[in-house]
Amino acid sequence: MATDSNDPPPPPSPPPTADNHEESVTEDFAQALRHIARGEQAASALEANLDTLESKLDELLAAASDTATAQGSVPPGQNGARTNGDSSKEVNGKRNRQKRLSAG
Repeated sequence: MATDSNDPPPPPSPPPTADNHEESVTEDFAQALRHIARGEQAASALEANLDTLESKLDELLAAASDTATAQGSVPPGQNGARTNGDSSKEVNGKRNRQKRLSAG
C-alpha cells in the first residue's frame, strides 16, 4: 500500500512513565513465573510417566531373564539385562542428584 506524501506522520507514542514501566516489568515477571510453573508441572508428569514405564520394563526384563534361566537357554547375566537391579538404582540416583542441583 502506497502512502500519500500529504499524510501526516502518526502521532508519537507518549513517553513511558515509571509507573507504566514498573507495571509492565511486573506483568512480564508474573507471566514468566506462570510459564515456569506450567513447565515444572509438565516435567513432573513426564517424570512420573517415565518412572512407571521404567518399572514395567524392569518387570518385563526380570520375567524374560527368569524364563530364559529356567529353560537353561541363557546363562544368568548374559541376556543384556542387569539382574541385580543396579540400573534403576543408578538412574534414580542420577535423577535425585539432578533434582538437588536444580533446586539449589
